[in-house]
Amino acid sequence: MDSILFRYADGRLEPVLQGLSVANGIDWSPSGDRIYLADTGTGIIHAAAYDPGSGATGPFETWAQRDPGAPDGLCVTPDGAVWVAEIFTGRVVELVDGRPRRELLVPCPR
Repeated sequence: MDSILFRYADGRLEPVLQGLSVANGIDWSPSGDRIYLADTGTGIIHAAAYDPGSGATGPFETWAQRDPGAPDGLCVTPDGAVWVAEIFTGRVVELVDGRPRRELLVPCPR
C-alpha cells in the first residue's frame, strides 16, 4: 500500500503527495518556504516550495537520492542544511543542495 502525505486546511483533508513508500522525516526550511520529506523505502528526499500562510505546496521534486542509505528521520538546521538519519547504515548525514557535506557514524545501525 502506498503512503500519502496529506495537509489539513480550511476544514478539509487533502492529499499533497501520493505514491510514497514509507513516508518519514518531514521539516521546513528556516524561512518556512520549503518543505522536505524523506521516503525511506525509495531512498528519496523530496522537496517542494511551501506557503506557510496557506499550507499549499508546489510540485515535489527529488531533492536527494540516498544510496545505499535509507533516509529515515530528518531535520533542517538554522543555516538550511538538512541532517538525515539513515536506517541500517549507522550514518547521520548533513546535506546541502542535496549533496553530502559531512557524515557522522554512530554505533547503532537503526
